[in-house]
Amino acid sequence: MHQIINRRWYSGLFKGRYTASRVFQTVLNLALLVFMLLQPVSGILMSKHLYAFLPTFPISAYARQIHMAFAYWGYVMICMHAGLHMVVPIKRLYTKNRGLCMLIGALTLGISIRGIFAFINRGFPGYMTGKVAFAFFDYSEPRVFFFFDYVAVMILFMMIGFGCFSILAKERRSIQ
Repeated sequence: MHQIINRRWYSGLFKGRYTASRVFQTVLNLALLVFMLLQPVSGILMSKHLYAFLPTFPISAYARQIHMAFAYWGYVMICMHAGLHMVVPIKRLYTKNRGLCMLIGALTLGISIRGIFAFINRGFPGYMTGKVAFAFFDYSEPRVFFFFDYVAVMILFMMIGFGCFSILAKERRSIQ
């Protein structure tokens, strides 16, 4: 649905100048699109029950690792994509109320620092590199801690996307 709503973005791909920020945005969006298309394909290849009528593919044994990697890379890229869309609201907030913007920025920084630790402790690197094929959950842990960690990782990568886009947007020259 998101792709349909934003279909005009695709028609503008070959129009206009490509600045560093536009290249970053385009590469991120296209990579996210590829991962979002491959995610269900790897899920279908992994399923032995829902799609039992399909033949077994030789890649089936690796489908779980591929699926996990795509899921976690997709999560990171979705968060970075959301960060791209924070530029305008943050600029508006900054012009209207700098103090509130600074307070939110400090809070976001603190949560992002927690996100770094959660990223490592929750095993994201292992999932993203395909070294870990199964997600491990501690069912004795209160769910609020689990969700807070994933939100912290989300905010971390939103801020990375926001920061990269903001820094690159200052470079106004076209990429040749």
